[in-house]
Amino acid sequence: MSIRFLKEPTVIQGSFVDSIIYGNYIFLLTDNNFVEIRSSKKNTVISTLEIPSNEFCYSLEVYNYNLYIYDGYKIYSYSVKDVLNKHKETSKRIDQIGYNFSVNSRGILFAEGMNGVSFYNQKENKIKKVDSIECEVQDIDSRPNRALCNSDFNTSYTLIYKDNILENNWVKGKQDFENGQLIKYITNSKFFILDKRENMLTYNNDQFPKEQFSFYPVKGAIVDAAATEKLRVIELENNLVISPSRQIGDEDWYNINMSDENNKSEVINWKVFPKSKAYSEQVHVIKTNQLEILTLSQTN
Repeated sequence: MSIRFLKEPTVIQGSFVDSIIYGNYIFLLTDNNFVEIRSSKKNTVISTLEIPSNEFCYSLEVYNYNLYIYDGYKIYSYSVKDVLNKHKETSKRIDQIGYNFSVNSRGILFAEGMNGVSFYNQKENKIKKVDSIECEVQDIDSRPNRALCNSDFNTSYTLIYKDNILENNWVKGKQDFENGQLIKYITNSKFFILDKRENMLTYNNDQFPKEQFSFYPVKGAIVDAAATEKLRVIELENNLVISPSRQIGDEDWYNINMSDENNKSEVINWKVFPKSKAYSEQVHVIKTNQLEILTLSQTN
């Protein structure tokens, strides 16, 4: 690979479904319910962890030195310190059916499809339904006092945390965006709008000027997108496109085919890390038999 804004990728062989980088460690969720913990500098396996689930685990997150793994029915939580020291007992198991979850300092928010959103309050050790959301929620991303819910009909809602509400601390803010638009966080206060109708992505925050991208030179309908302060990733029907947040020219695109010509390898998952200052310039692309870690070679 010779792309001027990307370093040569780090490649880790294996069958993975999700990954995250945290501190000096890479956490890799395998397709047989194991977690590999590797040194991010030496790329060596430090520890492995077997998840005691009979279901397929497909999502992991690390927050405040705790590791969370989800199988759509239960979250398994572990202390990162204990796992690194070979103590692999589950510190907590939270039973909750859903599509997706997001962890913040107050607890865990669950996107539950037709059942809306629920909130696990870690102080009370209880799960409460967020009554203000009554639609199919497929994706959720949270910060300490705010959460974004991408729901049915491609509509996004904002949830706001209110300390003075005793029964349910999360309440729905205004419906900020129209049908066909999704919103994604870049930082705690910055976001972008993904408009599937117009096949456009618009930055709308203080740091970036309001600008739109038609994703030249790659064509196709938008499936998903994500951004950090350093880079952005756009998933199209057949391609994954990576570029710096402040694109310099038409050559500053890196295109990955979602599958090769013989369908022997395909992109299974990809991830960026907008919450991380140290790794906001990385993209993890999980393919059939390997993880590719792509890193910006320059920042804008």
